[in-house]
Amino acid sequence: MSLNGEKHDMTPEERALQLIKELSLEEKMAQINCVFPFDKTYLDMDWIRNQIPYGIGEVSTLEMRRMETLDEAAKWINNVQKMVMEQSPHHIPAIFHMEGLCGAFIQEASSFPAGIGRGASFDVELEEEIAKCVATQEAACGITHILAPVLDVSRDSRMGRQGETYGEDPTLAAANAGTADNNIIITANNTAIVFFIT
Repeated sequence: MSLNGEKHDMTPEERALQLIKELSLEEKMAQINCVFPFDKTYLDMDWIRNQIPYGIGEVSTLEMRRMETLDEAAKWINNVQKMVMEQSPHHIPAIFHMEGLCGAFIQEASSFPAGIGRGASFDVELEEEIAKCVATQEAACGITHILAPVLDVSRDSRMGRQGETYGEDPTLAAANAGTADNNIIITANNTAIVFFIT
């Protein structure tokens, strides 16, 4: 029984198992990979298509910062998603990810201080509001995977990304992260949060 556009009476678990059985090795490998259109390659749809012969699991949207309007950014995501699903033999959509530490890294989005500044406020409720704002703005563009917050407990200033952390207090980092995690997932349905722990 193929899942390719056919109606079915299977549970989500049964559908997932059936899909795994049907996927070729190439399709499975595509699902654990990411395409990162960097610099001007984000404009080159042929370059993107060549990178995703069997679809792709994730697409980086970092270069959306170069687009002038939100309409242009949303159109780009829609075009890439259409291409991904056309290339995927089972029409599996990609997950689009974007930075979110200081706000949605897209046009007209709200901008916030880095994690170290927000951590210094000891204001968990404020972090909750920031998480809701970032999640809502990114989800509105089709971004479903937010790369934030950074949960390193920073006790050594030599760490290159110290400014992105909440600081050296593990209790504060946990409180802020829990608030951000819950609100990003609740606010933007199907949006995931990523923790960078080193």
